[in-house]
Amino acid sequence: MTRLTHRMAISLVLLSVSASAVPSLAQQDLPGLPAVTAPEAIRPEDLFAFEPYTHTFRVTEGEGSGADTQVRLEQRDEGWLLIVGEFYRLYLAQREDGALMMTRMDILERGEAAVYEPAVTFLPQRLEAGTSLTLTGRVTIYDLQTRQRTHRGTYTHRLIEASRVTLNVPAGRMKGYLVEYDHRMDLGLGQVRLDMETGWVPGIGLAYLRQKSTFEALVIFGQTTIRMLALAERPQ
Repeated sequence: MTRLTHRMAISLVLLSVSASAVPSLAQQDLPGLPAVTAPEAIRPEDLFAFEPYTHTFRVTEGEGSGADTQVRLEQRDEGWLLIVGEFYRLYLAQREDGALMMTRMDILERGEAAVYEPAVTFLPQRLEAGTSLTLTGRVTIYDLQTRQRTHRGTYTHRLIEASRVTLNVPAGRMKGYLVEYDHRMDLGLGQVRLDMETGWVPGIGLAYLRQKSTFEALVIFGQTTIRMLALAERPQ
């Protein structure tokens, strides 16, 4: 992924590093910051605040850069709903073993919902040094307005790596974790690829999100968008 030193810097000790990985935001060092000892394991409870909240985020790259938006976590009977501004809604549920699963993702700017079978592992029950996951399954795309099915296909979801980091966001410098994903949907006549970095702070929850979205169809040129959001105000 592209280095973003003009927007955000992250100092970290990686739990796992892919030797062939392209340098990303997570691989930028801040000179002079102390090293952080990697923990033996990370649980979803260490990353995900399991209680409702509303936090103010700032768009730091992409359309609407400089504007503030709201990230909300709402509890539902069937689990949790993470609403990322006007961009995404993630439907999440915790398994008995503690893993956090994503059953559906709404891409609000496109007016589409992706429903996964089986559900995608968003955060496994334990993240340790060298942890990586590759999952496959079926995905169905619906139009959010008409609620009609528009596409069916397959998905491949990879959790690339987890890192312990110091996030330097508009709300201040915070110690937390970075989790990186590569998410692809093959819909027959087109493909969707989401490259995502998520930054989590214990006791706060999501503090940083960078997503590169590529939509490709056989009959038109692909469309790629990049957006980065970061916590703008430290919760009281």
